[in-house]
Amino acid sequence: MAGQNFDGEVTKAVVDAGVLFDMLIINYAGKTSRHHGIENLLEKLSQYLRKNPRAREEFLQFTHHITTFWITSHVVGELKGLVSSRLKLHGEKFKDFWSSTLCFFREKKIKEEL
Repeated sequence: MAGQNFDGEVTKAVVDAGVLFDMLIINYAGKTSRHHGIENLLEKLSQYLRKNPRAREEFLQFTHHITTFWITSHVVGELKGLVSSRLKLHGEKFKDFWSSTLCFFREKKIKEEL
């Protein structure tokens, strides 16, 4: 399900955990300094985004115009598991990632309504 504005841009979308996980990694990496292991984070992206900066930029441009994201309650649980198993963040980095995630959820109006 997706909504579009008059310019043909997608403004609303239903996303699964994989797409949202990629968005959160890119968002966090963009707000974190280089010495925090950003390259390691980017290695955890989906394969098509991992080694392709242009694909990441296009992904960001596409998702930038989406103002409302809908997710299911399962996505929240999957995100927690993905962060624990794939990112392996601990301590302050773990807190920073979830703080960044909550800000992103508010900014993008993530809605758990499905």
